Amino acid sequence: MTVFPVMGTALINAHRLATVKPRGARLAIDRAMIDEVPDGVVVSHEDKDLLIVDWIHTRTTTLNDVVTKARIQVPSTAQLCGQLSAYVTSTGGATDEDWKHNTLHLNGCH
Repeated sequence: MTVFPVMGTALINAHRLATVKPRGARLAIDRAMIDEVPDGVVVSHEDKDLLIVDWIHTRTTTLNDVVTKARIQVPSTAQLCGQLSAYVTSTGGATDEDWKHNTLHLNGCH
């Protein structure tokens, strides 16, 4: 298998971010990759190396434009939280309680 340099870097960076706490199903952004947080982005956790975005409650102008132009029906935040909660429950013993709690908390689904 051939791995392109960019692909290798992306995999290494993704693995590095996956190990940074708090763990959970989250949208993690390396702070070095972003100068400022766009309007409408809900940041649920930040430290010197990492931003975690609450993707369920984030609504940006660009996202709204894509949704409108593509005629996508986006579920409500309550529906998304319900689906995320069902997913967390379905993981059973495959994930620990800390991971489950962070997944819901970091995405505003308490």
